[in-house]
Amino acid sequence: MSLPTLGRRPASRIVAFLGALAVLLSLIPPAEPVYAMTYDVQTTKDAVQSNGVARGACVTDLPGRLCTLRAALTAADQLDGGPHRINVPAGTYILDAAGPTNAGAFFLSDVEIALVGAGEATTIVEGGGRFFTFSNCGTGCANRVKLAISGMAFQNFSGEYSPVLQNAYPSTMELTNVTVTNNKTVAIGNSGAMTLTNVTVTNNTFGGNNTSVVSNSGSLAATGLRVIGNVGATGSGGAGGIDSRDGRLTLTNTQVLSNTTNGGGAGGVQTIFGTAMLTNVLISGNAAHSSGGGGGLGFAAGGLDVLGATVTLSNTVISHNRITGPVVRDTVGGLRISGSDPFTMNGGAVQGNSGSIGGIGLLGSSATTITVSGATIANNTGGTLGGGLFIQSGMNVTLTDSTIAANSTANEQAAGGASVFCCAALTMERVTVSGNTGGGIAHRAGRLQLTNLTVSGNGGDGVVASPGFGSSEQLTNVTIANQTSGVGLNIVTDATPALELKNTLLANNANGNCTVPVTRSVSSQGGNLSSDGSCASVLPAGNDFNLTDPLLGPLADNGGPTQTHALQPGSPAIDGGVDDGCPAIDQRRAPRPQGARCDIGAFEVGSAAPVPPGGAPSGSSVVYVPTVRNVVPDAVFGGTWRTGLQVLNLSGSKAASVQIRYVRPDGTQAAVVSPVTIAAGKSQTFFGGTIGVDEGFNGAAVVSADGPIAVIANELSQDTGLSASFNGVAQTGRRVSVPIALRGRSGFNTALYVQNAGTAAATRVEVKYFKLDASSPTASQVITTPLAPGASLELSQAALTELGDDFQGSAIVEADQPLAVVVNQSNGRSLLAGTGQAQGAASLSGPLVMNNNGGFGSLLQVQNAGTASTQVTVRVFSSATGAKVGEQTRTLAAGAATAWPIAAPLLPNDERFVGSVTVEAAGGQLIGVVNQANPGSNQASAYSLFAGG
Repeated sequence: MSLPTLGRRPASRIVAFLGALAVLLSLIPPAEPVYAMTYDVQTTKDAVQSNGVARGACVTDLPGRLCTLRAALTAADQLDGGPHRINVPAGTYILDAAGPTNAGAFFLSDVEIALVGAGEATTIVEGGGRFFTFSNCGTGCANRVKLAISGMAFQNFSGEYSPVLQNAYPSTMELTNVTVTNNKTVAIGNSGAMTLTNVTVTNNTFGGNNTSVVSNSGSLAATGLRVIGNVGATGSGGAGGIDSRDGRLTLTNTQVLSNTTNGGGAGGVQTIFGTAMLTNVLISGNAAHSSGGGGGLGFAAGGLDVLGATVTLSNTVISHNRITGPVVRDTVGGLRISGSDPFTMNGGAVQGNSGSIGGIGLLGSSATTITVSGATIANNTGGTLGGGLFIQSGMNVTLTDSTIAANSTANEQAAGGASVFCCAALTMERVTVSGNTGGGIAHRAGRLQLTNLTVSGNGGDGVVASPGFGSSEQLTNVTIANQTSGVGLNIVTDATPALELKNTLLANNANGNCTVPVTRSVSSQGGNLSSDGSCASVLPAGNDFNLTDPLLGPLADNGGPTQTHALQPGSPAIDGGVDDGCPAIDQRRAPRPQGARCDIGAFEVGSAAPVPPGGAPSGSSVVYVPTVRNVVPDAVFGGTWRTGLQVLNLSGSKAASVQIRYVRPDGTQAAVVSPVTIAAGKSQTFFGGTIGVDEGFNGAAVVSADGPIAVIANELSQDTGLSASFNGVAQTGRRVSVPIALRGRSGFNTALYVQNAGTAAATRVEVKYFKLDASSPTASQVITTPLAPGASLELSQAALTELGDDFQGSAIVEADQPLAVVVNQSNGRSLLAGTGQAQGAASLSGPLVMNNNGGFGSLLQVQNAGTASTQVTVRVFSSATGAKVGEQTRTLAAGAATAWPIAAPLLPNDERFVGSVTVEAAGGQLIGVVNQANPGSNQASAYSLFAGG
């Protein structure tokens, strides 16, 4: 979180909150459509329409001639046109009636019907284990059919290839708040136009071939779809979750979890030809059983399988999917692509998958173009062909602004990070390849172009350069450092072509920086540096450096989307490169050059990385809210809590389209508030009935917009009367400082809410606690349970006995993904809230501090958010005279905090005082908080210090 600036006006936002809330409460729900005919189903029993009755009459032979679900559908279909509405009350409707031909199906024709249940938990249509299908008649109809179903569940149907809910071309079907569960057939089939909203497909089994429990060959658009725990395609091909062939598939805010397929294909999603667009989709925990044996080809993907389709992924996560069965070639744990043109992945992650290829297998033809930007490929495990990324068969692949980390492979000929075989082309720009087992990058044929790359800390060779005939290899401004085994650059014997090196830095690799055969041609373009002498034969004196320490910093978050090695002061790599062909930006997208010439390696000294979209202090397109509760008891602070969100459009001229995603602690998506338009300069409240998530929700939120926004979260417990507010977090970081942590201090305890703001799971979160004025941590917590993107965890300091009683101090929260952190502090009578901060400032200001002012007093607590100790000076000024009335200086260790009560001896005396405060540390990184409290009235508030004097 960036420090607040002096121009903000929280009071105006509170007024806006109340005004927007009043407007929302006065809104009148939109009118229902006008229906030509409305039927009320009168019984849960099943019976067909009576013979000889008038068309459109819902009459049966049951006692009382009651209207049944089956008869209502028949009657509405007879009327044609529409729209007609059928109300289906709560109850279990077992479809077991004998009747005319196709009694096991509703085939509708030339009609528009709305089938409205009382809720998917209470209106249940039961198949009794028999064949049944709800179907639009398709091409045999003179006009298109439209069937809209809402608030219902369908279960225990069978029929193998006959979907429970089927929509045929050119008809339309809309499903809203529908559950399809425990069926032994295809759950949903579509060849027309189908829309799914908040639909759950779970625990279904399909025993056939080449399709899945959700099957599409038309146009299927889903929002809030959950496909969980299904078994699809027990024969050959198909998918465990969703199968789309020659169709258009659009998935938004969708989860495909824990599905399996036993005949190859994909455990999660398979798309064959056609198009697919996946936005904010989680494909996780799925499994595909490989059908290969005896060295044959399995052709399976645990997560997503793409064959010949045009596919776009946006912020989609493919995680912890796996291959079961024989370990054979071409089985991919995460994402398998065999002929997609083009395939685009923006953001998101492929992580924790396992197969012959662990993460991504690109196995298509030369016509395939793959573009991956802003993604994470991490913690995947490969067998014979590689861990993170495997490319072959002439694919044209470009990776930018991405991370390939902590992947592993058992094959010495492949790499844990990225492997290129047989004629493929790989371009990587602004990418970090780190911590992989089996090496970083292995290039064995085709074209390799690496620019602004960091290859660091891999177990194995950093880069293996082994081109075949007609290949090319170019490394420009690449940093290859600190491989834990192997060499930095392994140049494999091959006379042609030449390997070109420019502004490339090699340092501190375990088995030396270079392996150079005498038969390989290497072309130095100048500006290269090696910390040892192993590269001397290919880096001649003059424009290159050998036996030269580059003074590298550790691999760290130095700004930008990926981690880099910063150059320390005095590094010979600074201004040591050549400008001809030097990229205009470094790996962090910071401009080059900053000095006389470009720096060597991926990092340019003297330039700051641009603030990414969503990170600007003046407003963000992505804001994180680490704790959101909707009628949830709090075991730590007591009471039942609600959270309200106030979203402000910071643009003065353009409306903003805002979306809110609510994420459970396990990473699954609880709800999505569809894009809401907020006028320029206006705000909107999401609270109570408008918050958009069910009561009982306890998790986090991600608020996104197409323009700059600010978010305030208001926490309220009506039964205790406690309330507090905090800013949503726009600027996140892998190291977040929290200026106050308490356990049993004057009855106060704190709780931290830590949210993963990255695109991959955080596999390790560590919290270090510093007692006030301590020089080292007092206690620490390490959480290794993966924290999914967008999800949060709660850490109660009251439960951490290692802190002891009467603890007052600070905390540092670190992880392998960017974080957003909120801290609540309470004694059961007052609640205060604030945000952790990813970056501090050399000077801070507090516009209001008090002592004995109507019973109110202030406590100033300041934390050193830097990595080295610093001297901190606090000065207090009187609001009455403007004069300085007090000053103190203390030394503060990295991570630690110190506190100043606004009282004597900082003040001359303990008389009534109202004033302001400044805090300074030359070159320091400070953050701070002011707590204001009136113990007599149990009133309290807190605010973060502002950056600047």
